[in-house]
Amino acid sequence: MLFERANSAGFFNQPKPAVRFIGLIAPPLVLYRRLLRIHRALPIEMRSLGDTYVKDEFRRCRSIDNPIQIIGFLGQWKTYLDNLQDTKHTASSGNPSINLGKKLPEDLLEKLSPEQVGQLFELLKATKEIWVDVDKTESKD
Repeated sequence: MLFERANSAGFFNQPKPAVRFIGLIAPPLVLYRRLLRIHRALPIEMRSLGDTYVKDEFRRCRSIDNPIQIIGFLGQWKTYLDNLQDTKHTASSGNPSINLGKKLPEDLLEKLSPEQVGQLFELLKATKEIWVDVDKTESKD
């Protein structure tokens, strides 16, 4: 659906500079599948949270009509995918101290809308709940 909207908005019929940019961003369905596939390498709790979040975000963004928002949406998910692939590559090289994720720059945080800040806060709460639950089950063992 997102791919169809981008296509109908003329996103894929842009002049050459945009065409070069398109090559950097996979079509939505391909990107969606790659994200779910890369999550298989995560710990089970993180995979579950990540899969749920990806599915929810892609479902929520089906109705986007603005090509700029579509590009931004796909671009950010592609960046996330690239970060996970880099982390997976580093982990496979035998480095025992792998940190998943990275700190969000303050200037980017300031640019977020109140709705985005709320979503980020909900994600923060959900991740903390997962790790608290894991710590409780490990301490019982």
